[in-house]
Amino acid sequence: MWGEVLGSSGYEIWVDTDQSFSNPNIVIVDEPHFQCQQNLEKKTIYYWKVRGLSGPLVSGWSETWSFKTEGYIGIDEQLNASAINIYPNPGNGEFNIQVTSSTPEDYLLTVTDLTGKLIYETEIQCQIGSNNLSISLGDIDSGAYNLSICTGDQIVTKQLLIK
Repeated sequence: MWGEVLGSSGYEIWVDTDQSFSNPNIVIVDEPHFQCQQNLEKKTIYYWKVRGLSGPLVSGWSETWSFKTEGYIGIDEQLNASAINIYPNPGNGEFNIQVTSSTPEDYLLTVTDLTGKLIYETEIQCQIGSNNLSISLGDIDSGAYNLSICTGDQIVTKQLLIK
């Protein structure tokens, strides 16, 4: 919120990550306040300024203010066990995997036996939301295996059962 400019019928707001406003997001509002409705980059400093409008007339720009967005918060934005579903499990070596991602992300998916021997490995690219993929482990012995999905320093491991 900023101070109202008397006689203004609206306000022009510029928001940019560059303090010189080289590529601003420009918004026109009727009231002397504004709540951003677009997604902003996390852990980023944004600069903003405003001026009053009255028909073809405009006031001078306000001083430039800034704010910094927060980083990832909450468990919803992290890779966790509830974000991974495997079906059918137990299965015959053909599995469907659903990964729910809060950000576009590349994941490494591996399947190992209980001794740690690598059975299967692939990189998957996920978009925001639900991502579905199928894997085929081929002719594989019945038993228990570990399916791991990781990105950066986050890893989730779930057990696969082969009938």
